[in-house]
Amino acid sequence: MKKKKISRILICVILYAITVVLIYMALEKKGGRSPAYFLGMACGVIAGLAFVALMMWLIRKAGGRFGCKNKENSFDERQLLARGQAYKYAFFTLLCYISLVGLLKELADVSLFMSFAGMWIGVCLSIAVFAIVCILKDAYMNLYENAKGVIMMFSAVGLMNLLVGIRIFTGDKPLVENGTLSMDSINAITGILFLVILIVFAGRVIYNNRQLEEDEE
Repeated sequence: MKKKKISRILICVILYAITVVLIYMALEKKGGRSPAYFLGMACGVIAGLAFVALMMWLIRKAGGRFGCKNKENSFDERQLLARGQAYKYAFFTLLCYISLVGLLKELADVSLFMSFAGMWIGVCLSIAVFAIVCILKDAYMNLYENAKGVIMMFSAVGLMNLLVGIRIFTGDKPLVENGTLSMDSINAITGILFLVILIVFAGRVIYNNRQLEEDEE
């Protein structure tokens, strides 16, 4: 059973990497990219997902619990209702973002966000809305996770992306190419996303702990 599960995970990872590369190729306007470039990009996506899997293993070894959402009855009824609302807000956030980007292009000829990185901002905004709504309604963690695991994972992934993405701020990599956000800005965008979620989550944990202490007094 474990071998079958690992095989399914590997297939999903490979398909995800191929999907990301195909989307980027469809949005790529410059042309002239060699097959080796896209192969390297796919390997980068797989390496990133492997890093997340490694972090989940290390977190469990350190006493944290993260990524247990597939277990039965992971969320109670109140949490499921809150997460349903969060999904709705996230969907409309992405819808509004895509509409705004399209209108900017058509009405003002602003093509800055007409790239994979530009679309990724919309995805990150919708993820942020979903996560923040869930956190504020105490519906982000399930019954099998703990705050330690979530904070460790978000800190590691956010820091890794920020360290890679800092290249665009030091001038080593361009932020804008041919009038659109470059692929190199994706790491910085993702790092900022995890940093924002981490700050909100940590603030909520501190607030809940203080409320608990006050109730005990």
